[in-house]
Amino acid sequence: MSTEPSSQPLAFRRTAAQRLMFHAPNPVVRALLRSPAHRLLSGKLLLLTYTGRRSGAQHTIPVQYVRDGEALLVTVGWPERKLWWRSLREPGTRVGVTLAGRRRDAVAELHEAADAVTVRLEPQPARD
Repeated sequence: MSTEPSSQPLAFRRTAAQRLMFHAPNPVVRALLRSPAHRLLSGKLLLLTYTGRRSGAQHTIPVQYVRDGEALLVTVGWPERKLWWRSLREPGTRVGVTLAGRRRDAVAELHEAADAVTVRLEPQPARD
């Protein structure tokens, strides 16, 4: 057995209290962003709906965004501690975006750098 340190980083694990603190508000925020009261949060938050890369299940999470023309930019805070953005690595990944109470389709483009991960969401024209 080798005593050399591994080049792989240790997996990040949250405590039960941290999971509760970070994830408990999500259902409330999701409900608010889907309601007529979305204006309280829509200036900074949107709902991102994506398909899990391994599970194939749909997930909807609130994320912070900024506008870049027609596109929306999402910077992933602490990307080493989050998994959701890894489901967007495939070029042309289609996602759902709920912004200002309206659901639209978008294409996600992932930009990975050594110190940051950014997702560019390009809204797609509405289908008739």
